[in-house]
Amino acid sequence: MSYYIIKKSLIDYVRKGFLSIIIIGLFLNLILKDYIWPLSGIYYLLPLHILLALSIIYSFISIGNKLHRNLSILFIALILFILTFTDSGFIESKESAKLISWNIARDRTTSEEVAEFVNKHKAEIFIFIEFDKKSIKNAKKLDLNKLIPEYKIHRLSGNMAILVRDEFSFTRFDSLTDRYNYFNIVKANGIRYAVVDVGSWPLYNRAKPFDMLFDLVTEYKVDIIAGDFNTPYATIHFEKFLENYNCGKSEKPYGRTTWPSYFPFVSLDHILVSKKYKITKYQPEKICVSDHYPLLLSYEKK
Repeated sequence: MSYYIIKKSLIDYVRKGFLSIIIIGLFLNLILKDYIWPLSGIYYLLPLHILLALSIIYSFISIGNKLHRNLSILFIALILFILTFTDSGFIESKESAKLISWNIARDRTTSEEVAEFVNKHKAEIFIFIEFDKKSIKNAKKLDLNKLIPEYKIHRLSGNMAILVRDEFSFTRFDSLTDRYNYFNIVKANGIRYAVVDVGSWPLYNRAKPFDMLFDLVTEYKVDIIAGDFNTPYATIHFEKFLENYNCGKSEKPYGRTTWPSYFPFVSLDHILVSKKYKITKYQPEKICVSDHYPLLLSYEKK
């Protein structure tokens, strides 16, 4: 008898634990987000897709309890509504991309895969994050420069690179790095870019690096900010940037998922464009060569 009492109590504790996590997660995602650090770390660890999975598990362990079962159904319906019936946040278009930003994930991609992607799209500018030697698996066998002769590869600090069409001018202005973050300011074909890789640890306080980046883009009057921000689009840290920059359909944050590529559930990669330009294309390419989707952008002067 005592065994069943203990088992029932344990299941009840587990139910209440799931219930607490889901309620906290929804409160953070829909209301508080990351206004308070280090509480914001929980927000980064509990995106809506994770909360959906937890709600489904919660429903299975609540079959025999009417109250918990009804709550689980409510949570599942709410999260599915948010994920399904809100706009994707992307601007889809068949036009060619001018700029492509992509985290090629160090040792996941090969020289051939990178070259095939570049030659397929032939954008004016490619920004690659994690472009260190490990990222090109067969670099000793294949020379990437020979595979993409139309482009010049400019290595940037923080294991990043920018690929520029051979006929375009290129200038490196500044770089700023610390233990977790890498920012580069460059100019290519008359456009000023900030190339970004923000620290990925979920419990890391991102207020400081976003302040550093804001000061840099303001000082150099940057036109386009692109890279791996390791930060959901709905975060408070983007708010001051959106006074001067657009990011696709900025009012629709929930469908911007770019990571992980095999089952994307969080928005980490972004491109911010000065409001003097109109964004005409802003969408990911759904390929799983890396663990991130590449972001394709096209724009025109207003």
